[in-house]
Amino acid sequence: MRKSKMDVELTADSWGYTYDLERTGEYDIPILQPVQIDFSKYTWVGFNYATGVKADHKHAGEMGVHFFVHDYIFKSVWGSLGRYTDMMRKFGCMCTPQFSAYLDYPKALQIYNYYRSMAVGAFWQRAGYTVIPTMYTGLIPNAYEWCFEGLPENGSVAVSTNGLGKSKGERKLFVLSFYEMIKRIHPYNILWYGEYYNECDEYKDLIFEVPSYSAQRWRGKRSDNTFIEGKTL
Repeated sequence: MRKSKMDVELTADSWGYTYDLERTGEYDIPILQPVQIDFSKYTWVGFNYATGVKADHKHAGEMGVHFFVHDYIFKSVWGSLGRYTDMMRKFGCMCTPQFSAYLDYPKALQIYNYYRSMAVGAFWQRAGYTVIPTMYTGLIPNAYEWCFEGLPENGSVAVSTNGLGKSKGERKLFVLSFYEMIKRIHPYNILWYGEYYNECDEYKDLIFEVPSYSAQRWRGKRSDNTFIEGKTL
């Protein structure tokens, strides 16, 4: 049964916040608007570090927040969207949360997690935030029917190889979906988090690389533990 407007307004979960977003496609995926930003102007921090940044931090507006961390760290964003929307207000920009869609997940769960990612992003855009869509790269070609739904053309996007296995098959799937992304949405530029794949050199002029946190830790860490994504605060 479809909820009435009054029922929705009394609902505390994310559906209560996102039920009226503009949607598209067979699976009613929420639509994001394009944004074009200079990635180099931001210090990129993971959501796990962002939660510790105080509202009055003098550099918060210069930070961009990504969600290339384990799902359990940010799963509460969906369950408490209103609270976390307030928390994210202080940051200069943010990627959409990438709720996992592993290859061995059922299709229904993959689509649901993609839907949640786009719903959170669209809600944050409606709140006035600068939101960069996170691509669901690395999926099998059958997923292309839904994993590009709602994405804007000619905007900034984010991709990640963080968490991908070392097999040649997974790498090939990532590269195939990367080129499919280029063909379908013609991104303005690309935030690349994690190990870079030289198979994508054709579009390297669009790519801004951010090494993963684990990779950066090998490059050195300040003794006062204020190391955040390669920069100190």
